[in-house]
Amino acid sequence: MSNDGIHPSVYVRDGRAEGGYLTKEALQYGYNMRNLTFLQMLSKVKDIVIEHNALDSEDGQE
Repeated sequence: MSNDGIHPSVYVRDGRAEGGYLTKEALQYGYNMRNLTFLQMLSKVKDIVIEHNALDSEDGQE
């Protein structure tokens, strides 16, 4: 959580906000975790829509 108590935090490296870093350390920050989650969901949508793969059974649907 950022200092304002509303927005997620972001990993800072060398004085720059780095929301695209997906290292273990960086994923302790809200925007970095959000970006990883988005990429994971985008990959799943691509698998289903473009690649025509079925949903994983762990999703609870077939």
